[in-house]
Amino acid sequence: KKKGDLDTLVNTKALDSIVFKKKENLLKLYGNAELTFRKQKLTSYYIELDLQKALLDARPKFDSSNRIISFPIFNDKGEEIFGKTIKYNFRTQQGVIDLGETKMSEGFYFGNKIKKISEKELYVQDGCYTTCDHPHPHYYFGSPKMKVVTGDKVFVDPLILYVADMPVFMVPFGFYIPNKTGRQSGLI
Repeated sequence: KKKGDLDTLVNTKALDSIVFKKKENLLKLYGNAELTFRKQKLTSYYIELDLQKALLDARPKFDSSNRIISFPIFNDKGEEIFGKTIKYNFRTQQGVIDLGETKMSEGFYFGNKIKKISEKELYVQDGCYTTCDHPHPHYYFGSPKMKVVTGDKVFVDPLILYVADMPVFMVPFGFYIPNKTGRQSGLI
């Protein structure tokens, strides 16, 4: 163990191959790759783990016409986040997800970039929230800037209601939406 190395066991498996570059302290997994670290699990077509810096990078699988057919999935203590690419630092427990989507409470959040800054806080760029479970939601609340506090509230600035991808209503100032399960008062 060198200074900066990961402090616990990382379990890996891959369908195609696993390549370890000792000099760079780099691990590459190809084909239905899976990486487990404490209570976190990542599945993806391709995973690269820099053991020295404790950084991981997951990439999707593309078909012959360059369409994504398998997205990376990051499971952090039961919360699943899907994305086109997933970058995560095990030490700081912060990460960035491109074209991310996750289910929280009774709704779905998605955005161009999702940045996890703490265990309960996410920043979402060009974010959307909906309770519609259709792959392309019929309605959603959108905002260019969104902060999600898991199990508490969602801050948006401004709040825009979209129906069939058309903006219908806008609140031009910062606003928050409750993000709790069960009975509560607030935005209906």
